[in-house]
Amino acid sequence: MRSNPDKNFKTVKLPVALRDELTKPRGTLIKGKEDEVSRKVSDIIRKSKPSKVITVGDVVTRSMISAGVKPDLSIIDGKTLRGPEEKIKYSTDITYKLINPAGLIVANAWKIIGKALKEKKKIKIVVQGEEDLLGIPVVLLAPKGSLMLYGQPNEGIVIVTVNDEIRKFTKNTLSQMEEEAE
Repeated sequence: MRSNPDKNFKTVKLPVALRDELTKPRGTLIKGKEDEVSRKVSDIIRKSKPSKVITVGDVVTRSMISAGVKPDLSIIDGKTLRGPEEKIKYSTDITYKLINPAGLIVANAWKIIGKALKEKKKIKIVVQGEEDLLGIPVVLLAPKGSLMLYGQPNEGIVIVTVNDEIRKFTKNTLSQMEEEAE
């Protein structure tokens, strides 16, 4: 059953007090050099046969595609560590565009991610702004058993298995976020 938190379709802001908490990996951190890590993660994906594979971030998306894994959903913003534009060339069946400023999860993000996760096609969401917090709606809206992958800067890739435990943590995090006027 998919989660349906009260704040699903409202814009929320990350309070300063939660920033440090959200920099900690919330899954299995696979450390190492980029090509080693992507091979290890690729092997884990093949063995676990997840319902969906979702990548959040440019480097992790590029790494997984290079390792032969085509995500069901990838969420990118064209930047790496808020630096120069990251160029990732790969085709998907559908591309959505989303405006999501830093430190926010806009109401439309919930709608687009929810719609994308229901599709049977390969989808890319290109974010103007920042995609960092969009793992929150992914965890709450993705089918159980999905794997969400995101980068842990200068360390590796974090693999999050969508299950009741991570959803509980994520709902709690969401409940601490501040509603923004639209």
